[in-house]
Amino acid sequence: MNISRRDFLKGAAAGAAGLAASSLFGATAFADDAAGKEEEGLFVPEKVDEVFDCDVVIVGGGISGLAAAVQAGESGLKAIVLEKGSAPGGAGIGVEGIFAVNTEDQKAQGIEMDAGTVIRHELKTSQYFANGVLWTDLVRASAENYAWLKENGVLFSGVIDNYGNGIVPSFHWFEGGVAAVGYVPPMTEKAESLGVEFITETSGCSLIYDGTAVSGVYAERKDGGFIQVNAKAVILATGGFSYNDKLLEQWGWNMDYLTKIGLPNSDGSGIEMGLSVGGQDCVADACSLVAGGVNGIPNMGGDATGQKLGFGGPFLWVNGDGERFCPEDISTENTMASYLPAIVQRVCYSVADSQIIKGLLTEDEMKTFTSTVEKCPADNIYAADTLEELAEKFGMDPAVLTAS
Repeated sequence: MNISRRDFLKGAAAGAAGLAASSLFGATAFADDAAGKEEEGLFVPEKVDEVFDCDVVIVGGGISGLAAAVQAGESGLKAIVLEKGSAPGGAGIGVEGIFAVNTEDQKAQGIEMDAGTVIRHELKTSQYFANGVLWTDLVRASAENYAWLKENGVLFSGVIDNYGNGIVPSFHWFEGGVAAVGYVPPMTEKAESLGVEFITETSGCSLIYDGTAVSGVYAERKDGGFIQVNAKAVILATGGFSYNDKLLEQWGWNMDYLTKIGLPNSDGSGIEMGLSVGGQDCVADACSLVAGGVNGIPNMGGDATGQKLGFGGPFLWVNGDGERFCPEDISTENTMASYLPAIVQRVCYSVADSQIIKGLLTEDEMKTFTSTVEKCPADNIYAADTLEELAEKFGMDPAVLTAS
């Protein structure tokens, strides 16, 4: 798995046409009323306005797409990047920095760590659900990748920390605290200087596949027209799938209680493009960026009351039957992973007494909480004097909740 970026792209250009799917998934689907037809499960437009030829076509110009573009240019390949937005960056513009282990900057600050410890921690956190081979490759190559980014002009602030709750100081912050400042502009400029062509306001919609090999991609322009990009390799580097209900349900989310934020462009069609030609289904390996909350209570911006109530304190978590299903210190042990047990339960409840609530919320947040409980706008948050009374309001067996 220790294939360098250069070896990967050289092999893709020199060998038979193939499909390379990155670990950052997604794409943008063609319009429902698009002029085209299905051929063996693949969309083929009836009319193509323009045809391009290249060595590598990269679907998506975000964080991973820009890295692929620069590497392709450095390798002397003719590369085209398809980006649905009006400029590169995509959902990656808000990314604050990158993970890396044993970089030169870390060593200069006296930060040293064992890569094996990091790998074992990540696998344990995911309950060994993640691909251990890929994680090992990522961690061991991270210092080299960090150095490569700096060589290509990516700006880092010099701050390296544990991002608040990591086990080691491995987070390297971009200049300005966001990729929109430290990463996207310099990487775009570098790619263009190497001859990479960006076609914006254009989204990949279907792979060109003859039953044996992928040889390009069809893409839809903002005006509804289609282009054809012939290539020796296709890289899908197109974001997430937070607006694809089918894939979210496959991951395990209950769509009745999920609030989506971010870019609607992240519709997961990049994954579907790969799957349509026999690509590996890696949805289960995807990293979910989520925040727990309570329906009917503000969760974002200046009022994060719902997030605190979702997984910010030592709550008793029970399922729909009132049965306890995880330890109460899970949020203090690993905040970002504390939602995982809830996926299995589909529906769950956080139970806390008044002292926990008062210790958790600010005075203003307490006013929001009290007002919400009185109105109960989402029919899912109640206060009661006893556990038995609380159980009845949620339709649970009082004896089961009390025992929990």
